[in-house]
Amino acid sequence: MANKNLYTLIIAWSIHIFTALGVICGFQALLSALDKEFNSAILWLALALFIDGVDGSLARKYKVKEVIHDNNQYIEKGCHLLVEPNVYI
Repeated sequence: MANKNLYTLIIAWSIHIFTALGVICGFQALLSALDKEFNSAILWLALALFIDGVDGSLARKYKVKEVIHDNNQYIEKGCHLLVEPNVYI
């Protein structure tokens, strides 16, 4: 039973990391556009679009919200603490 829980945790966190890769791809697209490498920027954006289109389906298939539900509230609170002060500045 413990191996199954470990396996589901690894899958769930892997999907979270996969989602985070979409942000990295988007940022890389921005850097490529600033360097006037527009073909590269479009490829990075296409990869980010693919990740964004697939990650939700994977999360629902593997029930990520149910597996790591306790940690999601801390992630959301951390994001709010990082984003909201910058919005008000």
